[in-house]
Amino acid sequence: MELIQFAILGLGLGAVYAVLAESVVVVYKGSGVLNFAAGAQAMLGAFLFYRLRDDYEIPGVLALAITLLAMGAVGAVTYQLVIRPLRSAPATSRLVATLAVMTLMLQVVDMTWAKGGTVLSVRSPFPETQLTIASSISVTADRLLFVLTGILACFVLVMIERHTRLGLATRAVAENRLVAASMGWSPDAIGNLTWASGAALAAVAGILTAPLSGLSTGTLTFLVVPALAAALTGGFRSLPLTLAGGLMIGIAQSELTRYVSTPGWGTAAPLLLVVVVLTVRGSNLPSQDDVSERRPSVGSGRVGWPAVAGFAAALTLIVAAPVSALDSITATLLLTIILLSIVIVTGYSGQLSLAQMTIAGLGAYFTAVLSIEADVPTALAIPLAVALCIPVSLLIGIVAARSRGASLAISTLGLAVAIDALVIANPQRLSALVGQQIGPLAVGELRLDAVNHPTAFAVLVLLVVTVIAVVMSNLRRGATGRRLLAVRANERAAASLGVSVVSVKIYAFCLAACVAAGAGALMEARVETTDLTGFTVFGSITAILNTTIGGVGWVSGALVGTTGAPGTVQAQILTGDGSGGSGWMVLIGAFVVLVIILCSPDGISALISAQATTLRQRLHMTHRHQLTPLALESTLGSPAVRPPVTLTAKAVGVRFGGVAALDDIDIVLTTGEIVGVIGPNGAGKSTLIDTLSGFRRPNSGRVILNGKDVTRLGPAARTHHGLVRSFQQLELFEDLTVMENVRLAADHTPWWRYATDLLRPANRPPSTQVLSVITACGLNAVTDRLPRELDYGRRHLLSIARACASDASLILLDEPAAGLQGADRARLGQLLRDLTRNWGVGLLLVEHDIDLVFRTCDRVIVMDFGRIIASGPPAEVRLDARVIEAYLGKTEISVDSVSVRKAGEE
Repeated sequence: MELIQFAILGLGLGAVYAVLAESVVVVYKGSGVLNFAAGAQAMLGAFLFYRLRDDYEIPGVLALAITLLAMGAVGAVTYQLVIRPLRSAPATSRLVATLAVMTLMLQVVDMTWAKGGTVLSVRSPFPETQLTIASSISVTADRLLFVLTGILACFVLVMIERHTRLGLATRAVAENRLVAASMGWSPDAIGNLTWASGAALAAVAGILTAPLSGLSTGTLTFLVVPALAAALTGGFRSLPLTLAGGLMIGIAQSELTRYVSTPGWGTAAPLLLVVVVLTVRGSNLPSQDDVSERRPSVGSGRVGWPAVAGFAAALTLIVAAPVSALDSITATLLLTIILLSIVIVTGYSGQLSLAQMTIAGLGAYFTAVLSIEADVPTALAIPLAVALCIPVSLLIGIVAARSRGASLAISTLGLAVAIDALVIANPQRLSALVGQQIGPLAVGELRLDAVNHPTAFAVLVLLVVTVIAVVMSNLRRGATGRRLLAVRANERAAASLGVSVVSVKIYAFCLAACVAAGAGALMEARVETTDLTGFTVFGSITAILNTTIGGVGWVSGALVGTTGAPGTVQAQILTGDGSGGSGWMVLIGAFVVLVIILCSPDGISALISAQATTLRQRLHMTHRHQLTPLALESTLGSPAVRPPVTLTAKAVGVRFGGVAALDDIDIVLTTGEIVGVIGPNGAGKSTLIDTLSGFRRPNSGRVILNGKDVTRLGPAARTHHGLVRSFQQLELFEDLTVMENVRLAADHTPWWRYATDLLRPANRPPSTQVLSVITACGLNAVTDRLPRELDYGRRHLLSIARACASDASLILLDEPAAGLQGADRARLGQLLRDLTRNWGVGLLLVEHDIDLVFRTCDRVIVMDFGRIIASGPPAEVRLDARVIEAYLGKTEISVDSVSVRKAGEE
């Protein structure tokens, strides 16, 4: 019976989660933005309602009406001022913007209504009459009314969605903004309405939660974590599944709190379960429908005189500063280390992590445990603590390998909350550590502790910052850096060139975790007393915001990003007290983040660099030359003969639901020949390339590469067996120059380069093979340009050059002639023939230019409705009656030439 009673109590809490999760879903469906500020909206709404009802004695119904109208206005203003201007920005920028909005709301309430972090006890808005359901089961009426409220909110939203024009308009906007606008529905009006409705719903969730948890800024704000988990169970689409997810999480938390004695499991277990489900349900590569977004710019990694001057200035400041100022200098440098870890994982590899401060807390925790309980010297405890954090980073890296974007942000935030509940804020684990002294930091006779030797400790931290900055600059310039940026820019394209996306992501998380854990360990050594209260989940969010200010892709951005953070030198200069103005500094910092995201998404460092480049060009009167008309060389340089490889597809079938995209396909491709594939749109040509290259696993049949069954291998593994591909959508690495794009394909990076590139990036001159391909594709005049600076024809040639520069023996080309005109198409055909004759490459050419296919290919395959209807030499295929009927239509065919023209065409 007790089990049932706690399940009923959990239903009340779960209903609150469900209401807030429904708010997240409403906003997501109406604007495409994952609202991390929903918890802050719930918190603001709860404070407003209870202040009106209890302090100003306004009747509850009227107070509720005022609160809902006010929060609706807050939601609409947030959309107009923040979300609407960012609708074309990357999803990561919009997500960070909602984190900044959350921070603003939290700090405003903290500084006005909840000074000192007080937790207020409030009376439930519903009757709290005790009800007896069975002889030994009793529950207050408000808990049952909470459940009813959650169900009613879900019912009303579903009815609106399914049976009103507003619901139809919202679904249309969610599917396609342009189509919805063409039908007369304003996406901005829908966005305004959904954000207003979402904020009002969030306020209801906050009002219901406050009697259960107390009126507290922190507790109510982080209500968003289980709410996001509930929304995730519904795929951010299904309201009924979202309701069910919220109820299940509430029941699980209630039961675990009652029956598991270890503190923290009630909070952690449901979130960990959601992370596991998300990881299992995810994929190692994004789908073809996922659009590659522009990421914030990245620094070059060059270490010049400004860096040397900066180090000298910092060292001089430390030596000359009075003891009273050293603490803020050290705090600035320690925060810089944590921000550098974010540059690695988010700036270099594109993985948004909301757990970096939590990992720093683990580093501090392990340092304290080793020093106090194991009596390990602090100088040895610090590296050991870093090593102990690596398994945690591996776990997060595995999650990151299976998720991306908003899902990854939810996963890392969930893991951060779970680690916080189980370790960092767990009173049972900290009972023997809190207040205990750790040993002073010393290396032999050299004393480095911050208490008695603050200057020495500050110099040590400066050296650590310098070493990490140099290591990260080396990383950026080396082959490993190219791999990180390739994965960041386009995971599919990186995998097609042999880059292990999973390995790169895990590497980035492990390296970033080591840096963050080291910062946490040094923070613990600085105070010499166990105190983990500064390592909060909110601290991870603030760190992301600070890094965004400086420039998340720039090493210098980590130092710039410390501006405005509490306890730093900048905060002391601005407020006269590095800690006294902490609330104001966080508030200002959040506002600055919003301004920067709206005006300069790449951050302050990128803006300064761009201005410096412009100034240098003006001083030297140099300007980048204009692109000249495209001209292909069409001949390859010295031969680079590839080993013979054969690709065989046997009875391959791919189905999408009940539709056969490929049906019993048999194909053989060998080196030294060009096989063309033609067919009408929807014939299955792109699905064929995806299946042969490993991006789609067939439902039936086998794919054999040089005698080895590779049906279950991914694209990176198939590349190592001699197969690469290009993409119809190009999928270039927009963060890498033309030369870097091509060089990545030719890189042979052994595993130890992931370590050696940190110390000395090995960058050999481009190989003859790379230079030959670049010249043949007419790209030698634009090697220093980014792909976004090229016209479409050159972008397409870059995609071809990148595939050809690899050592692959077989290349699958998806519409390589798109964007080329006239003579350049003919030269492309010559280039493809040179690849087969001079280098022995085998080509599978999917192309709509029938003339190019018939003039260039040794064999032609014609597909229709997922089946092969003809195959053979071009001369035979172009006269096949089935081909004429299915694809070419009524045609005029010249037997003496390869031209095929539809009747009536000029």
